[in-house]
Amino acid sequence: MNYVVGALLMYQTEEVAFWTFTQLMWGVGLRRCFLQGLPLVMSCLDALGAEIQRQVTGRDTHSASHTPHLLTVHPASSQLPRLHKHFEAAGVMPSAFAISWFMCFGLDKLPFAVAVKLLDLVCAERSLRPIFRFSIAILRLNESQLLAIDAIDEPADLHAACASDRLADAIGSDPNGFFATRVASVRLQLPEGLLPDAEQADERSAILHGTWVTDP
Repeated sequence: MNYVVGALLMYQTEEVAFWTFTQLMWGVGLRRCFLQGLPLVMSCLDALGAEIQRQVTGRDTHSASHTPHLLTVHPASSQLPRLHKHFEAAGVMPSAFAISWFMCFGLDKLPFAVAVKLLDLVCAERSLRPIFRFSIAILRLNESQLLAIDAIDEPADLHAACASDRLADAIGSDPNGFFATRVASVRLQLPEGLLPDAEQADERSAILHGTWVTDP
């Protein structure tokens, strides 16, 4: 959480940063990323895997039975079948690069300009949906480079290449262009109830504002 607060304070006054952070935690629901067991992070990783599969096969994967994401749900399993097998051969798990993106927008690992853009989109949409679109787009962007690494003889190199900062190297010097084209083109159909919609975010905002401002 300190990464998020620190970034907000770079652009906002203390009071505005406080209320923005409050809306992220309660309006957007980010606080569930930090509860015991990281429930929102686990749910988002599962949904990310199902979402990428849906985009390729057209099947409704959200009605499937729940499976722990670290065991069988891989975000590249259907969207990028060759990359999925490549990851499996080297023991690369999706949690290695995605957890940070959901918990703090990659502010601890991604280039600052990329992470701040993610934070900006999350604030603008009052949702974690931009992180799903970013995740899909950056895997697509790096597929050829990752496949070029020998998963059997050089598994450590593949693990290193999957680090957030290494994946982000492919974005280059124009993160705005990456978000405007590749990220914006991703279409999502997330499971109902996973993330609060705009109306729910507005309701939570009104409750927070009415309670916190008027109480002594």
